[in-house]
Amino acid sequence: MKILFTYDKIYVMAKQFFDTVGKRIRLLRQDLGLNQATLVSELKKQGIEIGSSYISELERTDKVPSGTVLAGLAKVLGTTTDYLLMLTDDPILPGEQEEQKVEDALARELLTVYGTLAADKKAILLYLAKALAEPGKNAGVPGRSGL
Repeated sequence: MKILFTYDKIYVMAKQFFDTVGKRIRLLRQDLGLNQATLVSELKKQGIEIGSSYISELERTDKVPSGTVLAGLAKVLGTTTDYLLMLTDDPILPGEQEEQKVEDALARELLTVYGTLAADKKAILLYLAKALAEPGKNAGVPGRSGL
């Protein structure tokens, strides 16, 4: 099997795809399921008065919004101004990064334990995990009553 793309090629392609503030705004807006009018409405709640045509212009061109608009966009889109300004490629807010690190550590620990189990115990663990994940079916589980 021949690998067509290396990590470096994929990285360069991604950088080219997200090479403007507007492209990053569009990507995040679409990921959140917002249309331009809804984004404008959310910005209005932040005290930022702009129109859908301005969002469209940002998304289509190399234009960079003012600091106030940029800060509002970052807040509504759940990212940092650094990400929107292409100073970083990480769109995740600092607090969310810490939460992700904790979740990753717990997942690694669970996988480590899982790897030491016999097949029958792995099946039991999977059954328990699925049971815990089902909403409303955790009554009787310590710390999970009725969740």
